[in-house]
Amino acid sequence: FLPLNWEILEMPDRAQHVDLVRSLIRLRRTHAALRSDNIHVYPISFAEKKLICYDRRSGELESQCFDFVVVALNFDNISRIVTLKLPNPGVWLDVISGRKHRLRRKQVRLTLRPWGAAVLVPVPDPTAITPALDNTGEN
Repeated sequence: FLPLNWEILEMPDRAQHVDLVRSLIRLRRTHAALRSDNIHVYPISFAEKKLICYDRRSGELESQCFDFVVVALNFDNISRIVTLKLPNPGVWLDVISGRKHRLRRKQVRLTLRPWGAAVLVPVPDPTAITPALDNTGEN
């Protein structure tokens, strides 16, 4: 067992990695799907494509508690194209790149850079009307 050398994490060339790890931890805390046991792994040959793609979900699709996250990981030194299925169209954020995808269909086609990743989460619709709650927490 080797203890973690905390000084290495404070080096300027490590800042991007530390920021990424912190954002992934924050993502797991804010998305119930990433804490769920409901995982669907895409049937892709890792030996051939060097890709792992999966989605995680929690709750029922029509409920307000539904959460969905899709992940694609490229373990190769060449770019790979993946098509990921989504439960609904709309705006999806790739947490890794910060890019928003406005989709009309229930899928997205992405090019993953060598050793790259994508983590897509739904962006709440800002035009959706949420019923106001009174001070008792009920409508």
